[in-house]
Amino acid sequence: MTSFASHHGPVLAAVEAGCSLADAARQAGVAERTVKRWLARGRREQAGAHQEFTEAVEKVWAARELPSSDEPMDGHELRVSVSEAARAGSVPAMKLYWEMLLADRERRPNPLAEFDELARRRARR
Repeated sequence: MTSFASHHGPVLAAVEAGCSLADAARQAGVAERTVKRWLARGRREQAGAHQEFTEAVEKVWAARELPSSDEPMDGHELRVSVSEAARAGSVPAMKLYWEMLLADRERRPNPLAEFDELARRRARR
């Protein structure tokens, strides 16, 4: 059984840093379902370490600013949304994210191009 005392701090720190619950659990070396059980126990208890942990996690979640749905999504928000959907197992999101990565790669200049003689010859034409 995973020790709550030794893992709740790293989980909370990762959540505070903006990680999803799954990523926070993974970074702390515990299963996501274990962290969900800790949260459920904390919601049931009136006091104690689990209750304090749950309260702290929920406070972090509540403090996160969500953009208004009236505003258009910016590039970063789109990337995060697609990434989260891909991590959740959405195959169309995985495909879209892969296409986004390829498009980014195509826009970036090749750092080795200055050493490519064939590319230099083609550029002179």
